[in-house]
Amino acid sequence: MPIENAVVIVGTITRDPELKFIPSGQALLNLGIAQNSRKLNKDTQEWEDGDARFFDATVWGPLAENAAETLNKGHRVIVVGTLDYEKWETPEGDNRSKVKIKVDAIGPDLKWATAEVTKITRESGGGSQRPATAPSGGNDNPFL
Repeated sequence: MPIENAVVIVGTITRDPELKFIPSGQALLNLGIAQNSRKLNKDTQEWEDGDARFFDATVWGPLAENAAETLNKGHRVIVVGTLDYEKWETPEGDNRSKVKIKVDAIGPDLKWATAEVTKITRESGGGSQRPATAPSGGNDNPFL
């Protein structure tokens, strides 16, 4: 069954990611992402920035912990997720709403940066992380 409101955003983190733990112990990361398009002006043959679009995004669980440890304000990222609609009433009685991205995957945009990947393992019960050990006898990975 296809996801009806899937979204992919390539943009820049606009503020330092905020990692919290909810009462159940699950990690929650909040971050802002700015995305703008660039267009080639056919008259001047120069690139021009389009209007910026700003998104709030939430990341949950082990992905939130990994993202908080890896990503910072100013990093270009690729975000895959679903749209989440929130609405509330202010103390003054005004209705407010916004669309947020519930992040399923996030990582650095390797067009603008390099990254060193450290694979981690999770022990049953969640939360505990440790680097995976490389097999002895050298690198057996045919993709490196």
